Amino acid sequence: MGIFNRFVNVLRANANAALDQAEDPELMLTQMISDLETQKREAKQRMTEALALQKRFERQTEQEEAEETVPVEYKGDSGKIRPCWRYRRAKMIWRKTL
Repeated sequence: MGIFNRFVNVLRANANAALDQAEDPELMLTQMISDLETQKREAKQRMTEALALQKRFERQTEQEEAEETVPVEYKGDSGKIRPCWRYRRAKMIWRKTL
């Protein structure tokens, strides 16, 4: 068992040494910087798309609320008028899906 472990350690050490010689730190850093810049551009594009979509939804919601007719129900003798419970429930579900 001891000889086998020593043999494995020698192989691992040789493999690590070969990788260390093959790596050029300057090239590795250049590649990492390039990858990060690409990710930054992609994230910025996604953020722009998300903000545009949010503004579009806000405009649509404002327009729909302005055009909306609300079904109402009367509450007893108090004369209070409030939106129908079905309408309130549908609106609550719709907001949760956004």
